Amino acid sequence: MGSLALNRQDTPQSMSRRRRVSFIEQSTELKVRFGYDAGLVDEIKRLPQRRWDGAERCWFVPAEYAGELLEILSDRGFEIDDAVLALATRGGRNARMRRLRRASRRDSLTPASLNARLADAVRSALPDAIWLIGEVLGWRERAGVIFFDLVEWYEGERQPRARLRARMFQDTWRRIEAHLASTRPPLIWRDGMVVRLKVSAEVFERSGSYNVRVIDIDPDYTITLMNERRAAALRVLDEAGISENNLDLPLPSVPLRIALLTSVDSEAAADFLDELSGSGLAFSVDLFDVRVQGRALEQTVLAALQQTAARAERYDVVAIIRGGGGRVDLSGFDLLSVGDAVCRHPLPVLAGIGHQRDHSLIDDVARSFKTPTAVGAALVELVSSFVEQLTALQGGIAQQASQHHRRHDSALVSLAASIAQRADRRLMMADRELTWLSGRSVRSAETALGIHRRALEGLRSPLSLAVRRRLEREGDLLDVLSAKQQAADPARILRRGFARVLDESGRTVRASAAVAVGDRLVVMLPDGRLAVIAEEKINER
Repeated sequence: MGSLALNRQDTPQSMSRRRRVSFIEQSTELKVRFGYDAGLVDEIKRLPQRRWDGAERCWFVPAEYAGELLEILSDRGFEIDDAVLALATRGGRNARMRRLRRASRRDSLTPASLNARLADAVRSALPDAIWLIGEVLGWRERAGVIFFDLVEWYEGERQPRARLRARMFQDTWRRIEAHLASTRPPLIWRDGMVVRLKVSAEVFERSGSYNVRVIDIDPDYTITLMNERRAAALRVLDEAGISENNLDLPLPSVPLRIALLTSVDSEAAADFLDELSGSGLAFSVDLFDVRVQGRALEQTVLAALQQTAARAERYDVVAIIRGGGGRVDLSGFDLLSVGDAVCRHPLPVLAGIGHQRDHSLIDDVARSFKTPTAVGAALVELVSSFVEQLTALQGGIAQQASQHHRRHDSALVSLAASIAQRADRRLMMADRELTWLSGRSVRSAETALGIHRRALEGLRSPLSLAVRRRLEREGDLLDVLSAKQQAADPARILRRGFARVLDESGRTVRASAAVAVGDRLVVMLPDGRLAVIAEEKINER
């Protein structure tokens, strides 16, 4: 019967874990291979002419420095070829090399025996399953097995304090996923989620590595932890006296200028913008692309809040929105730093985070709405209400102005008619008076002429010259009287560029002192009458 021939091919990864020094005759160099060790790398770098080969992932050292190299590698668990020891011995370090040769050949642990001891030690220390707390990171699946890391972070820092590899099988994952979905609120497994897992330790002797295998989960721990963090953050804000600062800011009547903080390609952004654009109102939106879950949420949201606060005069409100998701997805909105920034923001903040059942710290310190669409609808309602009020006010003003105009127009027509009637009566009276005066003047002139004619006849000769002169003088007088009569005609006076001003009673206004500001007057002109109101008195001397 034949036997199975198995040839194992070393990969760069498996070879890099073996510590060995060999001699390469073709290049007269020593080949040094080991897994990454920062301290050892620093010491090898001190050797002259050493070089790193990235393709083979090993160091090469000139053979003439074999002695110095072995001094560095002594007691570090390296396999050293006899040719290398011989080179070092010929270099004058015989005693040292002999000790190294003896040390390399005496009984010692092999990698397999060391890994076996480590595995026994772990099994003895952790014979049963344990509960382990950490943050989930790097979820991945391979060959039906789910792998991820459990990370412990330094307090207040982004550097991991410790990292542990974990795995679980599909049947375990299905049971845990169902358990998470049944919680209230439901949990969705995500990177960044802090969990309490029941695990058993596993040591792999062949590779010398270990990890933990997940058996079960305690979702109550995750929910309680998130609630406690949110409550603790809210207490800090309450104690600082700022938890209601943003809620106390008045909402503008016309919030058209909006700073929107969300993921730019998300459905939440699309729903919000559709709600605004469908209103037909002139909204102006500046979109700040932020992360709405994960460790980057804090940094990006805080940066956007700082930018909008610095440019508060450009906006009416700030809207922070994201679609629904697991409770863990929203945990970034429970951070104290984010809540503090919202409380201190100079503009009203409107929050639409998740679905109706979701709740975060932001919902406690800002104006909270059920969904991103609800935030958009609230803004549309505010502006639409203002437009309706403005339209109603405009209609009322127009109606009142029309009524006022009709009342005053009727009064002006009536007043103009009254003034016209009074002016006609006065003109008729003046015309009769002028006619009478004209007849009287003619008769007086005729009587005077008769008397003078008779006197002239008696004094014909001696007084002819005097009579002629007297007649001429009387004729001139008559012309003057006739001119005065004509000059006294009101119609002629008006045609000469003068105007006649009457008050509301129809009396002629002869001095500005008789008129007060606001009095209604009628101005008579040759071709008609004007109704006027005295706006200002100007005294000219």
